Amino acid sequence: MRTSKSSFFDRIAWCFNAIARITGSPRRYAEAIVSNANLRHLENKDKRVLDVGGGTGAIAKHILPYAKEIVVLDPSKEMLARIKNAEIKKVRGIVQDAKLKKGYFDLIYCADSFHHFTNGYAKKDYKKSVSKAVRKMLFALKKNGSLIIIEFDTSRFLGRTIGFLENRLLKLGSSFYNPKSFSELWRRHNVYIKIKRLDNWCYLAKITKKPAGN
Repeated sequence: MRTSKSSFFDRIAWCFNAIARITGSPRRYAEAIVSNANLRHLENKDKRVLDVGGGTGAIAKHILPYAKEIVVLDPSKEMLARIKNAEIKKVRGIVQDAKLKKGYFDLIYCADSFHHFTNGYAKKDYKKSVSKAVRKMLFALKKNGSLIIIEFDTSRFLGRTIGFLENRLLKLGSSFYNPKSFSELWRRHNVYIKIKRLDNWCYLAKITKKPAGN
């Protein structure tokens, strides 16, 4: 059973972009995504991209120059309303329930949003909600596409602090993973996963599908 938790993000939408500009994280995350998805080496702007939990499109606007189509999927109405670029498509909802076409996207990414996949769910359903989100993203990813996830690392002090704020103070019901537990999460799926340190509180995971039969 899921209840809405988007009201928190609706309330902070008005200041989200201002905070993002101060931290500089959207541009930094976008650069990491572009680099790890090898988008700079492409001669043609022909890639379809899905930003899961992309909110105000703060990252998507930096990915846009490399994309034929970019979609921001987010449950917050107010966050999506801050996207003013008409080239960025906005879809309100959660990835678990999204109507996505099989093998449609060349690149799917989640930047600081994967841990929100359990928001609004009862604790007993956390594992099921994450599994459903993973399956849905892999379903929508092309065979040779890339799924890139940037997450807070709870094995580091700053990552644990974010986890404390979200769950103890804000009561969002977020599920955080350190690099080891995140890697284990994907073992049941037919994928390759590479994880690297992004900074002192985040890591980046690149997930690609294994060829059929492997």
